[in-house]
Amino acid sequence: MGIGWMWNVIGAICLVTVTLVSARMCVLGTEPDESFGGRVRFVLPPGDPCSCTELMLGGHNSHYAPPRKDKPVYIDNLPMNAEGLRRSQGCPEESTQRESTQMSTSEAETSDLPTTRETLAPVVYRDCQDAFNKGQTTSGVYTIEPYGVEFDAYCDMATEKGYIVIQKRFDGSVDFKKNWADYKNGFGDLNGEFWLGNEKLHQITSQSPKYELLVTLTAFDGSDAQARYNDFSVKGDEDNYEINTGIFDIPENTVSAGNGLESKQFSTFDHDHDDDEKNCAELLSGGWWVSHCSDAPTNLNGVYSDTHVGIYWSPWKGSDVSLIATEMKIRCFEGC
Repeated sequence: MGIGWMWNVIGAICLVTVTLVSARMCVLGTEPDESFGGRVRFVLPPGDPCSCTELMLGGHNSHYAPPRKDKPVYIDNLPMNAEGLRRSQGCPEESTQRESTQMSTSEAETSDLPTTRETLAPVVYRDCQDAFNKGQTTSGVYTIEPYGVEFDAYCDMATEKGYIVIQKRFDGSVDFKKNWADYKNGFGDLNGEFWLGNEKLHQITSQSPKYELLVTLTAFDGSDAQARYNDFSVKGDEDNYEINTGIFDIPENTVSAGNGLESKQFSTFDHDHDDDEKNCAELLSGGWWVSHCSDAPTNLNGVYSDTHVGIYWSPWKGSDVSLIATEMKIRCFEGC
């Protein structure tokens, strides 16, 4: 009957077992979504996801989505726990949910129930390329461990083989005029606008494999361009997160944005490391690698505006044209 049949049986056994243990344990399976061209997605179990208090990763149906009476609910990102699942489905806060679903069963009636349950830990990938190579082709938030420490990152799976996105801007929802600590640790929303964090950049790019940086830019007129840097790396805090831009490259079949990065130390309004008498990060309203304020070739962390120039890339559009969207992303390209 095939491997798909076996996984279905395993998933059904898991679901029955979990149902006997607790009515609020939810089993999250994976299967191809025919409405999305057969792309593998996570599928929620039947029932109200807001009632889930525990989450288990179940079986995988590798062939087709089985017919159901009710239309299945698919999601693209793996929640880390039941709380993450409830949050992704717009459920009320846990305290409110607990009050509304509180059971009247006495302690005596529940004393025979098992006190421990075996659940599956979230899937952790080495990096976004590893997730891509293991079949994850949907862009979204994944847990990665590129240097021995787990953290969540947004993976771009649509561009070639999987990039770790380190910066994204597209709607001005996040203020990028942040201090040194914020830029060091990262800020924003991984599903929206964010800066991944300079310390993570240093730790990732200081490993033995070589990394490339891909910068994608979009102007308010709809035009777009790219810039690629091979052998890109970021030094540590003691060196003020100075970047080595490496070798500038022109991506194939794209418009070149030109070389707009300087191998300089990082500056914020409270940690000024530029070569100018003025505080460039203060003037440019965002942390960046910059030498002199008046002729800074780029600034992707400035004020988001279609009337005030704050986000620009001079070699492409000039310093007087603000951009509507930017992304910076890295991946291993040699020695992976």
